[in-house]
Amino acid sequence: MSSLWYDRVDDIDKGESLFEIPRSLLLTPETSSISGILETLANDGQFALENRSGWTPLLVALMYEYTDPSSHWRPYLNLIPDINVLDQPMFWGRHERQKELKGTGILEDVEHDVQKIEEEYKCIAWPFMNKHKQYFSYPHATKFILTAGFVLFSESHHTLDLYKHMAAFVMAYSFTENSSDEDDDSDSENATLTGPAMVPMADILNHISNNNAHLEFGDEKLTMVAVQDISKGEEIFNTYGKLANCDLLKSYGFIECELPNKYDMADIPLVTFHKVMKENLSSTETQLLNAKFEFGNELDVFSDGDLFHFGRDGCFESSPDLYFFLRILAFYTFMCFLSSGVWHALVFLAVLRG
Repeated sequence: MSSLWYDRVDDIDKGESLFEIPRSLLLTPETSSISGILETLANDGQFALENRSGWTPLLVALMYEYTDPSSHWRPYLNLIPDINVLDQPMFWGRHERQKELKGTGILEDVEHDVQKIEEEYKCIAWPFMNKHKQYFSYPHATKFILTAGFVLFSESHHTLDLYKHMAAFVMAYSFTENSSDEDDDSDSENATLTGPAMVPMADILNHISNNNAHLEFGDEKLTMVAVQDISKGEEIFNTYGKLANCDLLKSYGFIECELPNKYDMADIPLVTFHKVMKENLSSTETQLLNAKFEFGNELDVFSDGDLFHFGRDGCFESSPDLYFFLRILAFYTFMCFLSSGVWHALVFLAVLRG
């Protein structure tokens, strides 16, 4: 799912403001027509759900505004793509997802997203709307069954399908403000994230990793700013973040294919290393290799579920210590240290860490 493209008829200098959006025009739970009751959704323990996404107030607000013909945001909401043309994998059939996403590393994430969306609708959104029927009046009640096996009553307007539709809209078009001064460093210890917001106009720009513009959050307004010189007629690109193609496919339904995505990476599971290394080994060598993996697991040096993340510049620091892992595997006198007892094993670890 991509946005509209946008270019300029004049040259643009780096640092130039392209357009501004007053904060009053952002569509959030606080600016929606039902902001008063949405406060209870955020604060009432009745609607708490462990590990919930935090999107429910915005999704309920969007459902309300989207089904209100007189909504203040009607012109903006009319631009929401129809649910039948959404490209995110969460809207693919289960068989298609399993076939097309096999080996990409995101199949489990997509399945988890689908499950969490259904859980949040059942456990939070639907009970909340049912409690506030005066705001969510439905003339035709229907019954449906979710894949998890439970039955609940829904209404013809604010259904699970609409909730998923709005979730896809938020996933692909929303912006999340970083309260840290370092806008591009979402991993900063001082950075805290507020909830997502829908930002009319800002979402007309397409994404590319080598972007030439980005959105800056101010106290009174948001500003789209050129981060490099842009020639007349050149397309203006925003950035959705430092996202690999697998992340773009999962959240937006497209990938960068014309230019290499500098944030692309490959995840190699530890168990894959183990499987490949056992090929063509003798039984004695296989026994030694297995002992090294068991040793690493027992001392929490690494575990079978670990992944090594490789980017264009090598293994990421957030991965397990690849160098240490390889030193353990290459240590020929490993069994001698291991058979000498736990203290010798700890000395062995210290020597390897160097």
